[in-house]
Amino acid sequence: MKITRRAALASMVACAQQVPDREFDPPMVDPKFALGQGPSIGIDDRHHNFHTVDGGYSTFARFLRKDGYVVRAAGTQQNVLVIANALSKENSRRWEAPYSPAFSDSEAHEIAAWVKQGGSLLLVVDHQPFPACNNSLAAKFNVQFHDGYASDPERGRSPSIFSMSNGGLRPHTVTAGIDSVATFTGSAFQAPGAVALLVFGGNAVSSTFDRPGGARGKAVSITPVAGWLHGAALEFGRGRVVISGEAAMFSAQRAGAERTPMGMNHPAAANNARYLRQVVGWLARV
Repeated sequence: MKITRRAALASMVACAQQVPDREFDPPMVDPKFALGQGPSIGIDDRHHNFHTVDGGYSTFARFLRKDGYVVRAAGTQQNVLVIANALSKENSRRWEAPYSPAFSDSEAHEIAAWVKQGGSLLLVVDHQPFPACNNSLAAKFNVQFHDGYASDPERGRSPSIFSMSNGGLRPHTVTAGIDSVATFTGSAFQAPGAVALLVFGGNAVSSTFDRPGGARGKAVSITPVAGWLHGAALEFGRGRVVISGEAAMFSAQRAGAERTPMGMNHPAAANNARYLRQVVGWLARV
């Protein structure tokens, strides 16, 4: 338990010091579309998100533009909607209970209805307190996040390696040709009816803290999450959804005073860019 607490506290401190790594530029081999001629991807920036098209997901946007996608802030129309680490106004600067939903009931209903009619959604919900702010939206897709910091000794500390060899990475169109991906501390969730992409091992736990954003936080509960999901894909009506329990894996950032690579720029995350490309390709049906 002591190790788990230290890992989560390190994540909290790093989160406050994360900056985009704008020098990292993963290569794109055989673009699917001519520049600016592919499907549109809208990245949500209206719910106090850290990961936006010009912020934490700037590398995400730049990489997919090289594949021909049109990537911009979410608007009224897009082929793929990306929602990453949405927060309520009340919790945008105060990561302490009580937690409020990031989306109103009408917003959550509208998003679910749009997907059901044929839209595609990448929903990214990281560690505490993001699950508490996003579970009302996730519930529309029969997904339930545990509000904590998930850790798994079988996958390693941040980064955690989910691979075909350790059973953490599961076969799917999204994972085809990929032997491992790296994640950087996040959440665990359950999604009956979804297809598993990333799965926690037998000793995984999710630790809930009294003050998740503070350096003096302490664990108030530890929940076993063996076999829970860290990534999943599902069909929803005529639409598609990919759920991710970790946000940094799709970014390229520098974290902490030493500006340590975190995300696609980390040496252990050589396959993450391809994973992102295949996630979006599956969602866009290309």
